[in-house]
Amino acid sequence: MPYKDPTQLARGPLMLLHYAEQHGLDHDDLLAKSGLPADIMTNPDSRVPTRSMLRLWRAVIAGIDDPLLGLNVARQPGVSDLGLVGYAMRYSNNLHDALYRLARYQRILSEAVRFTLTETDESCVITWVSHPALLAIRHPVEGSMTLLVRAARELTGINLSPLKVDLPTPPPTDPGAYKSEFRCDIEFGSEVAAVTWSQQHMNLPTPAADTQLADYLDQLAKIAVEPIDSDHDSMTTAVRRALWAMLPRGRPNIWRIASDLGISVRTLQRRLGEEGSSFSAVLDELRRDITRELLTQGNQPAADISFLLGYSEPSAFHRACRRWLEDAPGRGVS
Repeated sequence: MPYKDPTQLARGPLMLLHYAEQHGLDHDDLLAKSGLPADIMTNPDSRVPTRSMLRLWRAVIAGIDDPLLGLNVARQPGVSDLGLVGYAMRYSNNLHDALYRLARYQRILSEAVRFTLTETDESCVITWVSHPALLAIRHPVEGSMTLLVRAARELTGINLSPLKVDLPTPPPTDPGAYKSEFRCDIEFGSEVAAVTWSQQHMNLPTPAADTQLADYLDQLAKIAVEPIDSDHDSMTTAVRRALWAMLPRGRPNIWRIASDLGISVRTLQRRLGEEGSSFSAVLDELRRDITRELLTQGNQPAADISFLLGYSEPSAFHRACRRWLEDAPGRGVS
């Protein structure tokens, strides 16, 4: 079964396009560089390739010299700008239910990103897991964390401060803007992106709560998710998605992937075999595809790509590049 590239709701690119245009960048030029459709403005709930969103980010970064770009882009949208998912969150009973719906229906917003909730008696951690190519750009993850915190404040009507924010990005020269935005402890260079809330925060009611309307929006969201899931129901796709979260933390292994998918290693191997593939082949193809995407931009250091793809030594990455691209990484990625 052929692998299909991840897609996302056009609302994400539209937010970034709107911000870029406000700061003097040309709309048609950005569309051309990203490969986004010309009618995207009139189809906010259409789906576009995540690859186009990545190219849009790079085009905007090249045109706007702003180390706080992710934070600044995310300061403008509100929960309603997330469309169906945002409205389902707005009419939830409390912050916990709203964030649970975000995690449950995230695939509608983007198939290249996943939110998970991990709870204890005292706290709830919302973790952002994404395609490694998104992690190669600091602004999408920082923007997502900003949008998440601001959404919690909007939903509750309270100027909340999380317990902690984790960012897998290098520490900035001046962290003042981050401290002003999040108003909590921030850990840069962490393994994952995450926001930690207290259970007291999670139990806060949402003023717009409407159980009947939220249930109706749940049904609409389930309908919206069905075709996305049916387009990506192969074991190859499931393994690729599971690999995204593991690659930056070192070479993933088949046992962890099988555990994440809730199946045995033997079942995983059998189902991949039925699709004409294997675990090593899926891993190799994913690394190849991400490498090609990053190298086309010509400005990503090879050491960074090597880390994002889970190689323990840059030399192993260079050998793989010779095999994939018939040449080692050259100018612009050294």
